Amino acid sequence: MNRTPTLPLALGLTLLISTAAAQATVTVTQAVQAALTNGTDVRTAQANLEKATAANRAAQADPSTLAAAKLAAQQGQTLATLQLRAARLSTLQTAVNAYTALLEAQENVELQTLQVQVDQKAFQVAQVKLSVNNATSLDVQKAQNTLAGSTQTLADARAQVNLASA
Repeated sequence: MNRTPTLPLALGLTLLISTAAAQATVTVTQAVQAALTNGTDVRTAQANLEKATAANRAAQADPSTLAAAKLAAQQGQTLATLQLRAARLSTLQTAVNAYTALLEAQENVELQTLQVQVDQKAFQVAQVKLSVNNATSLDVQKAQNTLAGSTQTLADARAQVNLASA
């Protein structure tokens, strides 16, 4: 079987997931089914199996075909069947990995958004404490640096969602 890279499948799957997620929630079952239906590896393996099956039928039906050729045709069909199973398993694994990576990235954005909110409040508290002489400018600077760090982490998390969706 001439295998094509699974990366385009993963990218296509994550686009399908992110597009469908904007419309409605996509389950992992739906994502896997879409990948198995649209995956080039699976379609190629299916076509190879159909060719091998036709060749085997022709070899078995032809009385002039030698026994070795008939056996080779049977083995070709068996090999094509196994390659189809392997393509399905590989596609399944790729689809599940892409799906979970996207979900993980989305959850991380939610978490980092909450962290930025917490750090914004901490920065505001530090400013109020400074205004009532209960903190130093260093305390405010630390809170501001923490906020800047969590804001950057949120930007990184959003970029990860974009990467997982691309």
